[in-house]
Amino acid sequence: MEHYGWISMVPALCVLSVALITKRTIESLIFGSIIGFIILEKQHFSQRLLIHPYP
Repeated sequence: MEHYGWISMVPALCVLSVALITKRTIESLIFGSIIGFIILEKQHFSQRLLIHPYP
């Protein structure tokens, strides 16, 4: 199991900053979710974005 430390706060900080700048909550939550997904998947995030019917 990997320990992410301070980098786990990056999606939350991105959500807060985008929400305060744009005043749009849904878009900033989606943005933060994408940032968190990229942090978790690191190298294979582009492959995980595509929906494969057969694993």
